This record gives sequence, structure tokens and C-alpha cells, in this order.
Amino acid sequence: MTTRTKIISFIFLAFTFSFCNKQKIINQKNTPILTVNLEKKSKVSIFDLFKKIEIIPLETTKDDLIKSISKIEYYNQKYYVLDRETSSLFCFDMNGNYMGNIGQMGKGPEDYYSAYDFLIDKNNNTIVILSQIGSMYFYDLAKRKLTDKVQLKNGPSNYQRFAMLNDDIFVFFTFSLEEKSQLFLFSRKQNRFINSFFKENETLSLFSNMVFYTFDDKVFFSKPFDNNIYTITESGMDISYTWNFENMNMNIKNFNLPSGRDERISKLLEMLQNSQLNSVCDVQCQTNDYYYTRLLRDLEHTLHIFYNKKTNQALVFEKFTEDVFFYPVYWNNDFVIATSSIYSKKNAINQKILDEENYQKLNHILEDDNPYIIKYMIN
Repeated sequence: MTTRTKIISFIFLAFTFSFCNKQKIINQKNTPILTVNLEKKSKVSIFDLFKKIEIIPLETTKDDLIKSISKIEYYNQKYYVLDRETSSLFCFDMNGNYMGNIGQMGKGPEDYYSAYDFLIDKNNNTIVILSQIGSMYFYDLAKRKLTDKVQLKNGPSNYQRFAMLNDDIFVFFTFSLEEKSQLFLFSRKQNRFINSFFKENETLSLFSNMVFYTFDDKVFFSKPFDNNIYTITESGMDISYTWNFENMNMNIKNFNLPSGRDERISKLLEMLQNSQLNSVCDVQCQTNDYYYTRLLRDLEHTLHIFYNKKTNQALVFEKFTEDVFFYPVYWNNDFVIATSSIYSKKNAINQKILDEENYQKLNHILEDDNPYIIKYMIN
């Protein structure tokens, strides 16, 4: 892949980058500071973190051809897989057998306009699909039938990601330059937006795809050039914890970026290509045992950081000692999921990490089959 192709692919992914203005942000007392020396690399076996790796082929039929996997959620022993390219949401059982689609794109009474993001409302056994133009479609998970449709009126002009704060309130993220805010809270019961906050000077489509994650019934929000991780509340944002990379911390004010949007994109990609951006956090997550982040170092290299909550020690590595790389897309306290559809030339699996049963599963997957799931069982 040429450098130009890599740069184009970064832009195509519609990642989000932003310049900060002063916000009304609450800094709670005793906020955890996660101090990590990025120059002190760890030798980490995949089995230091996981007890077993399983291969789950996703059944390939004429009704569930997947171009690429944009998001995966797990609930009730089923995997829900979003293909944003085709606006399709597929359901598979624990063994990867195809169970059907959740709705479909179209103009019929049961159809959605597009599927750009989705979430699972576990309390109501409902899956919610978000269209980029501002509609939510609610489907009953058991029958996979549309139960409600909500038009998001008087809100932002586009919708990139969303999450649920509670049974009533949804939070939406937009990077529309015309908006006065970028986070919007919507009450389904009141059928209106009840709050908005977090305004930035400018938003560029770059670097970070995962702005929200949910853990312990809280919604967390992150930005790639900000080491603070925030908890979203009905009234605003609280700082939940902070990454401290010591001499590798970055201050965007020192970058001397040009004023034009396209020029800024080119400058940042050039800095990334030349390894001048030390700690761009493009993924955040946590489990009961670890805080996790992934850092972009340049167009070729990333760093994984597992910060142990009990020992306050960090594991810092680019790949496991078994010569495999790590591409997580879904986390819970029992397992982590990766998918084969995002790999390039860097292998995420090999015979060393698979038992005979899972190695045989891998060998039976054909080139034209759907992507497969790699499931890392947590120790």
C-alpha cells in the first residue's frame, strides 16, 4: 500500500479529530491518573491476558454477504454485526449461524432510511438503529419487527454516533461545523432535545472512530488529542480518568497548524506519517481489571496499553510475543472480539495461539466467505 493510499484510507474512515475550546467540565476529586512510560515496552504473551482464542466463522449465504464489519455488539448469546457500507444489520448465533437481518434499508413501513450506528437496549429487549440524517428505528429483538420510529427534530444536521444514558435519554455526537454544540441529549419520553454542550472550534474527519463506550452503566466519551476520558451526564461532562504519558504527552497548541481545513488534515497526516504524533488515542475501553487504550504512532504502528486497576502497572506493546497483532472491536468482562475484516498484512492469528479445533475451523474458511470473529476469552 502506497503512502498516498494510506492517507486516503485514513480520510475515508471518517474518523473524528477536533480542536478544543474551554468547556464547562467538572474535574472530580481523586480522578485516577494513569501514568504510563511509553518507552518502556513489555513482552506480552497473548496468554498473559487471555486463556483461550476461538474462531467463529460467520455463515455465508446470499442474504448475509458482508462487505466490511463496522461494529459488533453481543447480547443474549447472539452477535449483531453492522455493515455500514450496505446499511445492513445482521444477527448470528454463538456458533456464527445466520439468524436473519434486523430490518432492512428501504421505503417500506418496516424499513429504515440507513443504518449508520446501532445499540442494544437490554432493559427493553430492543435494538435501535440510527440513521445519519436523524431517525431512530426501534426493533423488537425477539421478533425482529419494527415497534417504533423517532424523528429527531430541531437537532444537529447529521448524526455520527450515539449511546444511551438511561431508559429515557440518548446522547448523540455530531461533527457538523454549523452546530453550536457537538453532544446532544434527547429525551424519548419528552420527544425533544433537552441539553447540548461540548463546542469546539472546528472538527476534522480524522483519527478517532470510537467516541463513546459504555461500562458499568455509564457512558464514556473520548477525543484523540485529549488524555482526559469523560463521563457523560444529563448536565454535562465529568472527567473520569486521565492518561499521563509523561514526556510523550502532546499539546496541540504547539503544533503550529495552518488555518485551512484541508491544510490541517495534510499537516496532521504528514506528522503522523513521520512519527511526530506520540500519543493519539484512537480507541478507549475498560473492564473490571483493566483500562485499555490504543495509540497511533504512525501509519504503520500502534501501541496497546493495558493498565491494571489493582496494581497500577501498565503493559505496553505493539504485538504479542506469538507474533500476532491485536484488533479489538468489542469488550466485556468475559471476552474480547476482533474481526478478520480489518486486517491488512499484519496477522492477528497463527497456529501457535489456536488449539486443533479452532485451527481446523480457520482452515475451512474460504476466501469468499464472510469475515470471521476472533474471540479472546479473558483469564
